Amino acid sequence: MARPSRHSEELIKEYRSYWGNTTYADIWDRNARQYPDREAIVDNKIRLTWSQANRWIDRLALGLVELGIPRDSVIILQLPNWVELPLLRVACEKTGLLTVPALRNFRNTEMEYVLKKTGAVGVVIPERLDNRDYYQMIQALRPGLPNLKHIFVVGDKAPDGCISIKEMAERPVEQKISVESLQQRKHRADETQLYLTSGSTGFPKFVEMVIGGRLNNMESLAQKWGLTPQDVMISLSPVGGGPNALPFLCGVLRGIKVVMLETFNALEALRLLEKEKVTVLTSVPAILIMLVNHPDFAKYNLSSIRLVVSAGAPISYPTGLELEKKFNCPAMNAYGAIDIGITVSPLPSDSPEGRLLATGKPIGGSIKLVDEKSKEVPRGQIGEVMITGPGSSAGYFKDTETTRQAWSSDGWIKTGDMGKLDEDGNLIIVG
Repeated sequence: MARPSRHSEELIKEYRSYWGNTTYADIWDRNARQYPDREAIVDNKIRLTWSQANRWIDRLALGLVELGIPRDSVIILQLPNWVELPLLRVACEKTGLLTVPALRNFRNTEMEYVLKKTGAVGVVIPERLDNRDYYQMIQALRPGLPNLKHIFVVGDKAPDGCISIKEMAERPVEQKISVESLQQRKHRADETQLYLTSGSTGFPKFVEMVIGGRLNNMESLAQKWGLTPQDVMISLSPVGGGPNALPFLCGVLRGIKVVMLETFNALEALRLLEKEKVTVLTSVPAILIMLVNHPDFAKYNLSSIRLVVSAGAPISYPTGLELEKKFNCPAMNAYGAIDIGITVSPLPSDSPEGRLLATGKPIGGSIKLVDEKSKEVPRGQIGEVMITGPGSSAGYFKDTETTRQAWSSDGWIKTGDMGKLDEDGNLIIVG
């Protein structure tokens, strides 16, 4: 069972009412029923409706079951922004498997660490991409990875001994194995999925996020942002976590079409924003600034965009005002991190100061600010941000010691970020 590692039975019981019973697999099933012929997901090669995408998910899930992969096994997904990446995440949730999205630029050292640390039984890769031979990399590592049984390849063909994701998605395996049989294996809302940290302090860590906690946080965010099925969102850089995963974590709750850009290029991004009529743009400050500073920015009709959200790092007040002027819509900061899982966001209707100086109030948990002795500081004073609650991370996968060090005995995690609370309780990140 993918049980939250740092949660006691008592805490799980306390949080379960917040987590609910719905999973992301349930959301994709629901969208396929409600919006069967509406586009769900688009990349540079493939466009799928909700019903087509869900059929892919079911076939991938059934194919994994057919291979005899035990429940709660780990599969590593080293893919660029292709539709297969989010669909495989949902397929694995549907069949009770854990996935870890690894960055496409990970090479032998990083991939060996990820595969060994997780005990992964499978890895999904392109055969080649950006003049890199992913297949040969995995083959070179394989002798030292006794658990690695399956190499899955995304593309038109797969090398001998590998399994083609394309063939799995196109094979009508549901005629042989009932889709309903997946109900016995799929992960529950109180179980976890895995996300990868950036590894800024060494090798990356594997963060456990409770499925229902993440989903409930994102439901609150969708309400704050006023998302509707008429919106369109885009992922401009890797969707393993962070702001570029928000379209899949949050947008799918409203049946929103998600567009994926394989490799970030400002000109191609502007073209896609116009072509796909994106309405809600979430990204990191560096990308947003590159877009508005591009010499061809004014040549594109971006009038469909109604909200710009900067996450991953705060945008300054002057930069936020420039984004608002260029995109002709509200811009705002949102705050969160892969490690902590919680999100802090203002409302689009807040004042420019409320949206661009502060980051709003927390969703799915509580915040406090502490000094160097871990004593809470008065409102208005600067302290380190600490977070707790049912929407926060459940610990680090297979890393009891780091989990123990990161969280206090009463369940608070230090974020490493400095901030203060304004008179209304909004969080302002200062460094």
